[in-house]
Amino acid sequence: MSYPWATGIAINGVLEGHMEQTAPLIIAWTARSTIGLIRRMYDTRLYTEIYNRIVEQTIMRQRRAGIPATRVAARSAMSREFVTFFEKDVATLVTTMVGIFGSLGMLLWYDLIIGAMMAGLFLPVVIVNNSYVRKSYAFNRELNNQLEEEVNAIDSADQKQVKDHFNAVRSWRVKLSDAEAFNWSIIEVLSILLMVGVLVRITYMDEISAGEIFAMIVYVWQFMENLDNVPEL
Repeated sequence: MSYPWATGIAINGVLEGHMEQTAPLIIAWTARSTIGLIRRMYDTRLYTEIYNRIVEQTIMRQRRAGIPATRVAARSAMSREFVTFFEKDVATLVTTMVGIFGSLGMLLWYDLIIGAMMAGLFLPVVIVNNSYVRKSYAFNRELNNQLEEEVNAIDSADQKQVKDHFNAVRSWRVKLSDAEAFNWSIIEVLSILLMVGVLVRITYMDEISAGEIFAMIVYVWQFMENLDNVPEL
């Protein structure tokens, strides 16, 4: 989150011949690289252990309850998706929230009008995403119900049953993808209009440096890019 701010300082410093002002950028980059290395090494160890425990307990508990092995196998595969959600998607969710609200905070610090313009995008995004979430939930439920039948379809060795199953899976995945694409396109149109407004506002700002212009544009891009992640998350 400090990259654009630190880069803006470095740009102004280089233009003015003060190379020491590149220090914040170097420090921010080094800190990010160190944290990223540690997190990537730790995540694999942690989440593979969580998956092993969940899938073992799931298999034993459901088999004792008399659940058919075909359904248990499907649910074991879904357990992998469940753990992957926490390993990948939750991390992305946190990064997205930091990116959205961090960028907004920095834009408010640079210029209240630009910050207010960005904040104004929240209302239409919330309305659009609420509709998408309801559809996504229903489609995912039907998709998972169909996936539970996959082992049965394969075990039947019946061409029509196998074909019908995978056509159904494809249909639900397409519906999910179409809903996400439609939602994303609406947010993109809103983002384009907002970017034009920000550029117009910058032209009316007095005593603004090249580094500040760069930083604001990057924060606007970060804000919009993180909003693009919201439908999928």
